[in-house]
Amino acid sequence: MISTLFGTSKPINQVLLMAITAVLFLASNAALHGGPWTPWTVFMGLVGLLTLALSIFIIDFIIYKNRLTKRNNYALFIFTVLLGSYPYIYTFPRMLLAHVFLLLAFRRLLSLRSQRSVKSKIFDGALWVCVAGSFHDWTLIYLLAVFLAISVFKVADSKNVIIPFIAVGVVGMLYFTYCYLFYPLDAISRNFSFSMKMDTEKYSGPLFMVPTLWSLIVGGVSLVFYLYSFRVKGTNRKMTDSFMLVLAGIGIVIGIITDRENGSEHLFSLFPASVIITNYIERVKNFWYKEAILLGFLLLPITMSVLYFLTKG
Repeated sequence: MISTLFGTSKPINQVLLMAITAVLFLASNAALHGGPWTPWTVFMGLVGLLTLALSIFIIDFIIYKNRLTKRNNYALFIFTVLLGSYPYIYTFPRMLLAHVFLLLAFRRLLSLRSQRSVKSKIFDGALWVCVAGSFHDWTLIYLLAVFLAISVFKVADSKNVIIPFIAVGVVGMLYFTYCYLFYPLDAISRNFSFSMKMDTEKYSGPLFMVPTLWSLIVGGVSLVFYLYSFRVKGTNRKMTDSFMLVLAGIGIVIGIITDRENGSEHLFSLFPASVIITNYIERVKNFWYKEAILLGFLLLPITMSVLYFLTKG
């Protein structure tokens, strides 16, 4: 059963999930890729696949190091199948790269809980967010998460608040220099256009409505229990969980305002959503109810694949 398989944290589970990710990645790119395959597109595909594998490894590390869940692989499983539910995500290697750099930022910011090496962690977190922003402009909103982390983890002082601005300046100068040497300067304005398009019409079709509706239902119930559990948690856990809510909120905002309309805009909310949902699943005592929730997630990418070929056929 699914709950038994992923109810413990084992290296074989990570290998299995990486294999599932590879299959979904290859199948999605084969079905959705438009135009001829060139050495460059193949190379970018390999970059995307390696980035996804790295993302799974970093997520597992973050969860284990910060004790975001119990010792199981439910969050990794949910993250993997939600990725497969929005197959267009696999076709945007720049977004995948932005996501992995954000994970590196989250890793450093969550570790502020220890109150050690605070300044370097703040700098690193802001720096990785800026690097992510060079691949997807709207991810720069996560700079707000840097300042909120300083507040949530109670490391706020005048010097620490200035550090993110220094990181922005360093990355900004390097990026400007790179564009000045290799591209026209108007490439900067094109890369940071911050295009917005809030359109809900796409969710009228089953390809987007089914995974989004399922995620909203399970995620909404999970969020209620996540917030309710705050009253019995210790101070350190409350700080960590509060920051996860910040990450989820920013990810949702990016998904709403970005101009992408193919499901890939949900990428940045999948990690915190997976953690929040896992915390709810861990509280479920009924074996078959837990199994039904996990089976529902497993069926999502399969259902989406069937619906895709039916609508395209």
